[in-house]
Amino acid sequence: MGDLDPVVAAPLTDAGKTSHNAVSVAKDRLGEGSVCVVVGIGGIGHVALQVLRAITRARVIAVDTDPDRLGYARELGAGETVQSGPGARERIAELCDGMGADVVFDFVGLSQTVELACGVVAAGGKIVMVGLGDGVVPVKLGGVLPQQVEVVVPLAGGKPNLEAVLELARKGEVTAKVTTFPLAEVADVVRRVHEGKVLGRAVLVP
Repeated sequence: MGDLDPVVAAPLTDAGKTSHNAVSVAKDRLGEGSVCVVVGIGGIGHVALQVLRAITRARVIAVDTDPDRLGYARELGAGETVQSGPGARERIAELCDGMGADVVFDFVGLSQTVELACGVVAAGGKIVMVGLGDGVVPVKLGGVLPQQVEVVVPLAGGKPNLEAVLELARKGEVTAKVTTFPLAEVADVVRRVHEGKVLGRAVLVP
């Protein structure tokens, strides 16, 4: 980790590694003029947004239910933000000039977010499913998905991804939003994380 603060570096061994691999599997579609959608600016999504900004040329549209997370996404460099809910699909389509997004990253994986991803991806685009919710990607003859859409469930990443994201952190291009808690509060912290009440990553310290 070098001179990185261990409290900040610790989440990068998980969220950072996973984010870097997720972006890497779609990097070939994220050149100049491309548009990607990041659904879920949580513990992994906020790091992925920074990785996208650091190693691709894509314009990033961030999507979340929480206005505070959307505000943080703007601070991290998202070109546009869209609040989940009624009208989100139409707003994203408008931001993509009606053509759809080249890549959609779903860091939530619930039925609503999967449906949104399928609805805003461009023909020939890619959906990268990172979140492990209860959502199901519908596959049906007759056009549930646009034509030639690729759906990928990436691995959590390996040593090369970890090394790459730590190097980005050393350069100041990627960081993890961290809230620290005493180790004795572990049960309460787990509950708060499950309820979505922690922005970024929770780190327990002795």
